[in-house]
Amino acid sequence: MTDRKEGKLVFYRLNPAPTATEILKPLLTRLASDPEVRADRSVVTRLRRVPIARLCAAELDLVAIGVRRPAPLAPLPSRRH
Repeated sequence: MTDRKEGKLVFYRLNPAPTATEILKPLLTRLASDPEVRADRSVVTRLRRVPIARLCAAELDLVAIGVRRPAPLAPLPSRRH
């Protein structure tokens, strides 16, 4: 991971090194079907629509800005090879 700070915000990025890619690719593939990760992805998608000033004014209180965490999603069927 690499990061860059801009005021109160920190931007994270996956390290582009080949070793990191080799390790992370299978991990990210498995996480994509995890119900908690899928629910978190839904929250992040909604948060990206909220202006940063509004999010900061709410002191990151997600309920105050109308972003609630959904109930966990059902796991995807596993694919066997």
